[in-house]
Amino acid sequence: MWRKLKNLFLNCRTYADLSPDLATRHSINCWLRSRRSLSFSEWHECWWQPKAVSDRVSRFVYDSLKRYSGLQLACVRPSDRLEEDLCLSLVCWYDWNIRLCEDFWQCFGIDLTWELNLQALSTLEDLVLFLDRQLLAATNLPLEPQIK
Repeated sequence: MWRKLKNLFLNCRTYADLSPDLATRHSINCWLRSRRSLSFSEWHECWWQPKAVSDRVSRFVYDSLKRYSGLQLACVRPSDRLEEDLCLSLVCWYDWNIRLCEDFWQCFGIDLTWELNLQALSTLEDLVLFLDRQLLAATNLPLEPQIK
């Protein structure tokens, strides 16, 4: 009996450690609301089109990060830092980076599992440009020669 109760307590504690910090999410969303909210088209045209980022990649980031984090992506800017400003490791579920890799695979057929290093990516711009480069590299691969 005590073992089951202790296990339940530890599970609840672990769940809290792995789940999003809703208070942090709320405070970041309050901060983001002070900015102009952009539709996806405006967000892409304003921030990503000048950098020649594929609209498919910017749409993927816009939708995915909004789903993982609960943040107002319409107000996020390329210069926003992933941890210091957006606190992604706190506002997302613990496995958001794994889900990002899985979703990128589902959407583009590209495996990022061994390529994605979030410690090397400081800002949203770093992340978007990284993903765009991965897509470009995969789609610009030379065709393998046909063996006759």
